[in-house]
Amino acid sequence: RVPLRSTRPYAKTFARGSIDKFEVTNHEYTACHQAGKCTQAKIINEFVEPTKPVVGATFNQAVEYCSWRRKRLPTEDEWELAVCGADGRPFPWGENITCAFANYGDCGHQGTLDIGALPVGKTPSEIFEAIGNVAEWVDTNYLPSDSDIKILKGGSWRNRKISELTCFYRIAESRDVFSAYYGFRCAMDAE
Repeated sequence: RVPLRSTRPYAKTFARGSIDKFEVTNHEYTACHQAGKCTQAKIINEFVEPTKPVVGATFNQAVEYCSWRRKRLPTEDEWELAVCGADGRPFPWGENITCAFANYGDCGHQGTLDIGALPVGKTPSEIFEAIGNVAEWVDTNYLPSDSDIKILKGGSWRNRKISELTCFYRIAESRDVFSAYYGFRCAMDAE
């Protein structure tokens, strides 16, 4: 059995900053590339619509984009706290998941949805599509001593196992990998 609640203590609160409401879109990432501040993400033809989340970006490209916006990637703790709160619930909206709340493997979509497409699944702080759609890069090492392996959160449109879609599920991946299942959103510190 897979536990559906996080028992991981949070190192800090995220009250001093904010996380973007939406995943970065193809349109937004293209603007960074055209400005000469981001390298071209891998083009995956089925996923190029401007209002869909950018996929094909590595961890390093996500960092480039967020820096261009004068932001950064959230840490794993910040992402979990912003998305699912301090009470350790498995999903932003509570205990269960359906296709009304998230785009995941059992929903019949063959890819990502436009950002904001599932408003019923937003978090209490109005963060959209944090579960499903694309797994999101966060700026946390999988092993403290290895900065080449990073973490992704939230699962993607391809994940079928409910345990892979919970707030506390972790995907370990090389910072140089790109995928049709991986995207990101940015965060910023309070001024």
